Amino acid sequence: MTRKDDGSTPNGRALRDGRRRLGLTRRALARLLSDLGHDVARRDVRAWERTGLLPDPGISDTFEGLLSATSGNAPVPVPEIEWGNGPGDTVPQRQWMFPRDVAANASAASDPGAVRIVAHDIAGLEPWLQAGDWMVVDTSVRAFSGDGIYLLWEGARAVASRLSKAPGPDGRVRISSGPGDLQSREAEAKRLVVLGKVTRRISAVR
Repeated sequence: MTRKDDGSTPNGRALRDGRRRLGLTRRALARLLSDLGHDVARRDVRAWERTGLLPDPGISDTFEGLLSATSGNAPVPVPEIEWGNGPGDTVPQRQWMFPRDVAANASAASDPGAVRIVAHDIAGLEPWLQAGDWMVVDTSVRAFSGDGIYLLWEGARAVASRLSKAPGPDGRVRISSGPGDLQSREAEAKRLVVLGKVTRRISAVR
């Protein structure tokens, strides 16, 4: 097996070159693959680029899919944010990298620029969300638009809650902070301050 001075195999160099064509660091590629459902760390990417071996065919398929993406589907940055002192006060944290079509599909408006990542650090929405997960939030949704998990501004903070249409008069929703009815209440949908709708969950490694 022919090797260069850096110790990598030809297949390893091809993987490295592919990563560079995507414009990603090893850490960014590991994060992107993890966002897409694979358990990958930066050290894994380094090992692949030395040996040329991918341990999981699913990872290989995902990587090939990224490489075959057109320039219009290249990875785009998606900001992670926190809310500060009001619904319009956001504090940037870091950047995630999503393929453009994945980011667009996370938005009802098909707008990658409307998508934000928000950490979920409070228990109570299991099994939909667990403390330590990240929420992919479509901030183009600013009103109740069907059952799902929404980010609301309540009590001077951003709170994730499950909303569903309440029985009875139109315009009322049930707000749930847990899987049972004991932690539910009802409110008029038009009175809610909706910051966005959660379109997917990124699970923390446990």
